[in-house]
Amino acid sequence: MALIPSKDITSDYLYFWFKTVDLNELSNGANVPQINNYSFDDTFINFPKLIEEQEQIVAKLDKILDYNEELIIKYQQKLTNLEDLKKSLLEQAFAGKLTCNEPNPTH
Repeated sequence: MALIPSKDITSDYLYFWFKTVDLNELSNGANVPQINNYSFDDTFINFPKLIEEQEQIVAKLDKILDYNEELIIKYQQKLTNLEDLKKSLLEQAFAGKLTCNEPNPTH
């Protein structure tokens, strides 16, 4: 099955709308799930009538997704750095090279 947007809605806007839909809920429940034309009989897509407004919304969503990707990359790097620090501290501790300036209560 293919979906071809009408002249009233951009394909990019439709793409983002589909990202909000759980296609599993629309499947027919067969052993091999499938979606048919009638799966969308009761589905309404709310969209701005002006193509320019749809394009503005898509542009904002693209910016948000780009920013989200940047954050993911930054936090993955931070997690990698923390894991490297943990590994280094453990190596130093087991090699006897880690010193502690706190008083030892057992001595």
